[in-house]
Amino acid sequence: MSPRRNRPRRAGPKSGEEPAPLRVPNLVTGAPPGWQVRVIQPARAEKPYVCPGCQRTVQPGTKHVVAWREGEEDLRRHWHSPCWDREARSL
Repeated sequence: MSPRRNRPRRAGPKSGEEPAPLRVPNLVTGAPPGWQVRVIQPARAEKPYVCPGCQRTVQPGTKHVVAWREGEEDLRRHWHSPCWDREARSL
């Protein structure tokens, strides 16, 4: 005789169907007026960038933010999160 299952089985994806990926909202809602800010999670941070706030490198694998003025997507800049927080307070 098999032991009784105490927990219900989890409903998995139907055959041929992939599970929906877990997503963390990446748009910052408290951005200064006229700015768009997105959080870059460590797994998505694949290249080094120079932070305009401290002139140091934002290393790959580091959680950081990308900020740009609305309508100026080609002027996006990658910032360390604390550097952006300091900058955003002054805007």
